Amino acid sequence: MEKAKEEFQNREIEINKYFDFLTKLDNDVPTLHYTTLGVNQAHIIDSNLLKILKANGFLLIYNLVESVTRILLVEFLNSISKSNISFEKLNQDIQNLWIANKRFADKNIKNKSEETIFQEIYKEIVTNTFVSFTTEIKNNQGEITKEFIELSGNVDATKIRRLALKYGFDSKVGEAEKAGADLEEIRRKRNYLAHGRLSFMECGAKVSVIDMCKYKDNAIFYMHSIIMNIENHIISGKFKTF
Repeated sequence: MEKAKEEFQNREIEINKYFDFLTKLDNDVPTLHYTTLGVNQAHIIDSNLLKILKANGFLLIYNLVESVTRILLVEFLNSISKSNISFEKLNQDIQNLWIANKRFADKNIKNKSEETIFQEIYKEIVTNTFVSFTTEIKNNQGEITKEFIELSGNVDATKIRRLALKYGFDSKVGEAEKAGADLEEIRRKRNYLAHGRLSFMECGAKVSVIDMCKYKDNAIFYMHSIIMNIENHIISGKFKTF
């Protein structure tokens, strides 16, 4: 899970830099000082620009949540692939995932009957072949054309709990549970902005910088707890049947 934790740390650094700057702008009359051709200049950050910058914070926070969720699940499946384990030794959740993944990875599946697909999967199971997962399909140019883990701008705590049921890891995060409730509003505002349902000024007018910092801190707290849960799941080998 080192790659997922590194991604999380990088995103956290990125987002904290932005919010540190945003906090500095939250003054009575914030002013930007700069130099043009050796002449000192000053530009007042008006309230409308501050609204836009606050709203942009929703995009950054959501970006962290979805990107970390995706790479966590990819790392989760990759860890199982590297464990040299056969189908019969996987628990029911992962067996179901593997079967779904075999259909996902079969580029010729549209030309096969259900009977043929069943026989091919059955053959791999009975021969005790080590399982592996394909998380993405690429074209000849190396571009990703299909992903096994589809999140599509809809990640919040409810979505993560559903993913936990599907993948079999624990979604209970103790004190971070309340923090996770903010992910719904973050997702909603991000989607409103991404699809043009709200302008950035309209969105930013409804929240303070303090509010935005709270959203950011709660998202980081919740995602850190989920990372720990999944890492413990892998280390403990809970994806196996006992």
